Amino acid sequence: MRMACMTYIASLGNGFEFLGTVLLFAGGPISTRRGSALAGIACGLPVIAALGCETAAPITEAGVVLLPEDSDSEFGPALVRVLSDSAYRESLRERSRRAQQRYFFLGR
Repeated sequence: MRMACMTYIASLGNGFEFLGTVLLFAGGPISTRRGSALAGIACGLPVIAALGCETAAPITEAGVVLLPEDSDSEFGPALVRVLSDSAYRESLRERSRRAQQRYFFLGR
């Protein structure tokens, strides 16, 4: 499993625009045994990963773009969509926030 946390900035004529930070998991499916995946969810980061037999809640309920396990070619288009569609990116963040509240919030 390889993971990368990537921040994207676009160059605009007179300045720069922050597009976002995305957590990418490549080289194998994501699972709840991956602490970095749970940390990304807890921080509200959009996550892009492959679905596997150990992929379960809270990952399946959070803002994780789940791709078929052998779909390396789909990571690029998924990343472009997350970065270019602000409403989609916000919906992923909101799903992660709700999952974080449900599974990790200790202030009850």
